Amino acid sequence: MINKALFIILVLACFSCSEKKNYIGIEPQQSIRTITVKEAIKPENYDNKVRISGKVFKVCKEEGCWLVLQYGNDKIRLIFKDPAIAAPLDCEGKQLKAEGKIVELLADREEALTYLKQLGIDTVDMPSGKLRLPVFIVETLYTDGIINEK
Repeated sequence: MINKALFIILVLACFSCSEKKNYIGIEPQQSIRTITVKEAIKPENYDNKVRISGKVFKVCKEEGCWLVLQYGNDKIRLIFKDPAIAAPLDCEGKQLKAEGKIVELLADREEALTYLKQLGIDTVDMPSGKLRLPVFIVETLYTDGIINEK
């Protein structure tokens, strides 16, 4: 009985001494390039691992499975590489930093309409057919960068 209690105390002590992570997902890379949202939506930055930051314009209110990051008038949709990761549901209006890759999504009309509405873009004059849209695939979401600015 004493050995069990001692084991539990040692385990709890180890966890209480461990350094708290300031991110969710994979470990951040120190040497990664930081770009703006405006730069992220440019095709020359697609398929490159980068870090971006900005203000959260909108977040999925059901699961936090996507969010829209804004810097000035520029916006990009973020989704998570690992479905076990999600954004805080109350992060709208807060600053956020993430690492991942920008990819080009080839979306059909219905998916494109949903995406553009989430970005706050008027879809009245949207052409028919497929649309190419930039999407940021989040691998690392910094949790210490979520600062309320409302």
